[in-house]
Amino acid sequence: MGVEFHAICKGCGRKYDARDGCGMSFFVLHCDKCGKDKSVSFDRIKNITGKEDYRGEIAEEIAGYCGCNGHFRMDAPIRCPYCGSTDYEQADDYFVLFD
Repeated sequence: MGVEFHAICKGCGRKYDARDGCGMSFFVLHCDKCGKDKSVSFDRIKNITGKEDYRGEIAEEIAGYCGCNGHFRMDAPIRCPYCGSTDYEQADDYFVLFD
């Protein structure tokens, strides 16, 4: 199960939207350089490869490269889109679980 929430960066103090985890039908990957997120659906993986992908290895290949020349990875951390810090706290004003 994935989550979507407001994060507050401990580096610069700005608030931003963050998503992490996966739903019942897609993976959420993050760029290993800038932190941008990207979703890849299980159906897309199966349509392209004909295979199931339970760990996200094929999802990384399909997600490819970010516009910043980073690579979308399953294990890349959430990053602040303003300063790039991975140090954040979850704000109390918004939290959603998604499948």
